[in-house]
Amino acid sequence: NIRVRQLYSSEVPPDDQIKATVMNILRWDSSVDSSDILISVENGVVTVDGSVPAFWQKVRVEELLTEVNGVVMLHNRLTVVPSRHYVDELIARDIVVALDRNALVNVNNIEVQVNDGKVVLSGNVESYSAFKSAEYIVKNTDGVIDFVNNIIIVPL
Repeated sequence: NIRVRQLYSSEVPPDDQIKATVMNILRWDSSVDSSDILISVENGVVTVDGSVPAFWQKVRVEELLTEVNGVVMLHNRLTVVPSRHYVDELIARDIVVALDRNALVNVNNIEVQVNDGKVVLSGNVESYSAFKSAEYIVKNTDGVIDFVNNIIIVPL
């Protein structure tokens, strides 16, 4: 659950207007397949149900909807249903290869575990930038359906 704080004082739109805005945003954002997404709004609390084909789309929905005027909390209950079957070992390999290509991340300090498409990263990085880079890589890897980032930042 994500709690959203309004940065400015304005009239809070009614729930039906919030829902219409949310649905329009999802419909017009071509990066997200919103065909299987259902939206409900109650007192500014937006609940998103349904499925998307990639984990990064689930993340993108959160990014889009937390910016909507009147949204006070977001419950993202989307499930990730990849359009094809992915083997955990190949998902892990893709993540390790991408981490190894990243100049900010020392792949030797990161452990990648994948179980039924659910990825857990653990280990150490030297900076917040490296932490976010590793996170970005996982969120954008095909086959990932969920993600836990247990990486610890240990500055030199």
